[in-house]
Amino acid sequence: MAGKEGEVELDISDDNEIAYLDHTKDSTSVMEIEPKFLDKPFKLGNCIAFCYSGGNPMFTIGPHWKQYVISNLFIIGLSCTFLVLLISQITFFGTLIGAFILACQVISYAVTSLINPGLPDLNLTRPGAAKEIDKNATYCQECGLAKIPGNGTFHCSYCDVCVEDHDHHCPWTGKCIAKRNKGWFQLFVGSSMALLLYIALVSCFCFAFLEDGA
Repeated sequence: MAGKEGEVELDISDDNEIAYLDHTKDSTSVMEIEPKFLDKPFKLGNCIAFCYSGGNPMFTIGPHWKQYVISNLFIIGLSCTFLVLLISQITFFGTLIGAFILACQVISYAVTSLINPGLPDLNLTRPGAAKEIDKNATYCQECGLAKIPGNGTFHCSYCDVCVEDHDHHCPWTGKCIAKRNKGWFQLFVGSSMALLLYIALVSCFCFAFLEDGA
């Protein structure tokens, strides 16, 4: 596949692989071979992908999923214990507020950790597909996914795949925070702060109540 000097292009070697060609002065050498991702793979880099729709996974589990499971169980266990122990000291409405905040936190945390964070469209790994979107599009040398200029696509070394509008890799959610789960992550952080404030206020109220009773 012809290319200008110094450019890295995508070369389709067969139906299952793509090869990156390094066009140096007068020679072309294969730099890396990666899967084309057109067969709805179970593994994308270090992530587990499932529930495909339109050729792209709806859900992915990151490489640090164990941290998510442990921290989620800790949050649920500690919060539920707190509510059960103090339910007799606070009103039904107060308990309902705590349960609502906890539900928001758990749900937003789960969605953040499970949905596709923003993988580039896997359909764009077809020969020439990315160029149809943007003539300046390139392919990642590490994972082979398309990188459209302006999408903020970044290759995460932990997940070993590219994600669009990359913010950071969060081990406590198990994977990257990017285009599709950034809003859910912000909701999780906000609800976590609200839960901490709720626990602090209820604790102060209970301590004051106990002192008055004494």
